Amino acid sequence: MSATSKFDPVVYQALHTGAFGDRQFYISLIENLKHEKSTSLSVLELGCGSGRILIDLALSGAHVTGLDLSETSLDLCRQQVATTSKSDPSLESRIRLVCADFRELSLLPNPPLKERYDLVLITYNSLYCLSSEADQVRLIKDALSLLKPTGTLWIDGYALPDPEVYHYESDPAFSPLTVLSLPPREDGSPRELGVEERDQFDLAEQRLTVSYRYSAPAQEAHLEPLHQRIEEVEHRYIYPWQLPNLCSLAGGTLNTLSADFGGELLDLSGELRQFEWGIEAEHWVASLRPINP
Repeated sequence: MSATSKFDPVVYQALHTGAFGDRQFYISLIENLKHEKSTSLSVLELGCGSGRILIDLALSGAHVTGLDLSETSLDLCRQQVATTSKSDPSLESRIRLVCADFRELSLLPNPPLKERYDLVLITYNSLYCLSSEADQVRLIKDALSLLKPTGTLWIDGYALPDPEVYHYESDPAFSPLTVLSLPPREDGSPRELGVEERDQFDLAEQRLTVSYRYSAPAQEAHLEPLHQRIEEVEHRYIYPWQLPNLCSLAGGTLNTLSADFGGELLDLSGELRQFEWGIEAEHWVASLRPINP
């Protein structure tokens, strides 16, 4: 068996269903801003995938541009938009999808993102997909440059505990995680995949590699192309207390930082490292603004 970092989009969508409370958090953000703006909100989501959050934002009345590197994921998004549009015919007019690499925002020819946005979102650990601090800083800088003068950049990520007080252990073996019920095959037969997970940490590089191994029921193994396949996702995670410096390097400033979605709002003048990240809160949510808008 060989490992691949290119996920099957259908399996990815079924396996990664988001962080607890993130959809409602961003919907509430749109709803609150609608009361402050006299015009419709413009939103850009970088790494929108199959539209899990994007569609809800558009349903809330925002005009949303979604950018993702995977055309297959965007096709899944289009299918969901088409289905949802049956109950809201104006939905499609509020959504634009762009297939591009968010690592190259500033290099896009004839930029499809030339306008400025009230909100730019980098959701669900998407910032962690970049393998170095320099790449992460560049993405934040490019995202800040796409904001209107009063706009805000929002980023969220899972929060790992402080390695000085919590011992991280890599898992040498796969452990059972879940069983996925996927859309049926073309012949109408059901499709299930068992999923096992293995986590490996590189503390010096702040890197987490998660490997997933799939298995189909014995009677279906010969029909399942993903049977015994291993897929990997590699993240360069950020400790929340590193965010102020990361923002500064990108020409921005940390506006707010909260523990989990809608959780405790942290005092930015205090020692952010003292909070028990990863124990009291599984995620951090940050809003950023340019230093010189």
